[in-house]
Parts: sequence; C-alpha cells; structure tokens
Amino acid sequence: MNYEQKQFKNRLLKLKIRASNRSGSHEGCFRYHKNNTEAHEDVKYAIYKKLMKEGFMVWTEAILETGDRCDIVAIKDGKGYLIEVMHTETEQK
Repeated sequence: MNYEQKQFKNRLLKLKIRASNRSGSHEGCFRYHKNNTEAHEDVKYAIYKKLMKEGFMVWTEAILETGDRCDIVAIKDGKGYLIEVMHTETEQK
C-alpha cells in the first residue's frame, strides 16, 4: 500500500469515530474518565503516550459510529485498532 492509499484508508477509518465537544473525543487529546479507577486511567495513559510517540492518530473514550465507546482508538498506515483496558477493572456487586 503506497502513502496515498494509507492516507485514504486513515481518513475512512477516522469517519467511523464520532468526535464532538460533548464526548470529549478529540484526536491527540487524553480524556480522563472519573468513573474509572486510577489504575485504569494510568494504564490507558501509558498506552496513549506510547501510541502517540509511535506516530498513531489516537482518541481516548471515543464514541464509534455504532454508539459503542472504546478506551483507545488508534489509526496508522491505513489500519485501525480498538483497545479496551481490561486488567484494571473489577466486578462490582
């Protein structure tokens, strides 16, 4: 896949994210969610920071076109990744 094709695929993938002031989902901005544990947010930030350094377009707490929310969405070279931080979550009864 050449550069132009990758950029085109990146744009198509980006259209699947609902970015708005209301959701706080902006490319390159980290969103801290107060309902998550501190450990969860720390892991989410570490992943976000690593992806940003590697040149990914990154969204946190992004709302997808399906209405689902994802901890991290990353796009690079025409490929999209949905990341959900799991090991810090606990079941509450």
